[in-house]
Amino acid sequence: MFIETSDQFVSPEEAYTITINSFDDHVLIDLELHQNVYVYSDKLNFTVSPENKNLKVETESLVLKDEFFGESEVFINNIFFNLPNLKDGILSFKLNYLGCYQGKYCYPEKNNKIDLLFKENRLISKKIL
Repeated sequence: MFIETSDQFVSPEEAYTITINSFDDHVLIDLELHQNVYVYSDKLNFTVSPENKNLKVETESLVLKDEFFGESEVFINNIFFNLPNLKDGILSFKLNYLGCYQGKYCYPEKNNKIDLLFKENRLISKKIL
């Protein structure tokens, strides 16, 4: 599952990156995981306001056993959140997650707030906090 690397420390800033891509009818928020970083499925939480029942989450998972949380389902690749565009207004996406590097150390819980501003069904502004 893991690719052999040096034991060099990967900082929390390097472990996770968020990118946002806009398409004609949806926005794709990508939580990119650094090589050998995984996120615990039960430690990943998100909310969308206004509520959207058409939100889709795509990723790949497996079950592994580590010294931190025992046997757990983890996400091992990027986590994609696919959101339909709003006609007009602000869509707020809150994301909370916890992950580890190759079973060697864990990162502090991470929280992000993403505000997306739409006008006439098009994304015109984005802010990641």
